[in-house]
Amino acid sequence: KPDIAIISTTSDGRFNEAMSALDADIPNLLLEKPISRSLNECNILEKIANKKKIKIAVNHQMRYLDQYRTIKKLVTSSNLGQLSTMSISTGNFGLAMNACHYFEAFRYICDETICFVSADFDSKKVENPRGQHFADVSGVICAKTHTGTRLFINACVNSGHGLHATYLTNNARITVDELSGEMLISSRDKPHRGKPSTNYALPHISERRLIKPFELIDSTAQVIRELLEGENYPTIIDGKHAVKTLVGAYHSNHANGEIIKLTDIDDEDKTIYPWA
Repeated sequence: KPDIAIISTTSDGRFNEAMSALDADIPNLLLEKPISRSLNECNILEKIANKKKIKIAVNHQMRYLDQYRTIKKLVTSSNLGQLSTMSISTGNFGLAMNACHYFEAFRYICDETICFVSADFDSKKVENPRGQHFADVSGVICAKTHTGTRLFINACVNSGHGLHATYLTNNARITVDELSGEMLISSRDKPHRGKPSTNYALPHISERRLIKPFELIDSTAQVIRELLEGENYPTIIDGKHAVKTLVGAYHSNHANGEIIKLTDIDDEDKTIYPWA
């Protein structure tokens, strides 16, 4: 009897494979993301795992990556101020394939869940690299917590290069090239901190750093270690929240960009989405 099952299929097969692993009482499961094709499937997996006391981790590695640990430290234990927005500007990386990672990264950095989401998807589509029967979307998403901290994702269909994250606080701007690991910190000079946000061009201090760029192998290994030995792993609750935010974005786009409150979305929504 194995200690762990790792299910890294595309989402069309992930639910059935996970159900088989739960039926076999394998004590630890690692699922790729998005967890499944519908909220209802995520909900079923969560309920069965809880009943059987089986641990499920989702492969959202962001909390183990230097670029997010560094940002979290800078905005929570330094004098750079309170995080107001996290903005992702990138090529067309797929809002299901990759934006769900940033929903989790945002939740990790600001220690708040997303409560509201709006979206404007591009009408133009490109072929999905994982096959013709899969479809992802491109465009713009805005998400917000109950305290007003915002996440912006700009991944439009005609954008084809780069992956940058920008973090704004009341005292600073932090920009990270996630592919190269280059970080630029620009912060108000100390005598000017505490002045109104409308004074956006005050004297500043700039600092350039290099941090470890985005990688998958070590961070995924850390998810597995934490699942087997610890408690600080991305849970199915974290993964389901990312899926629910993504579903909310679809609802918003269908409603011409209306702001969607995530608590208004039924956890047992059976709508099947064609993401990979």
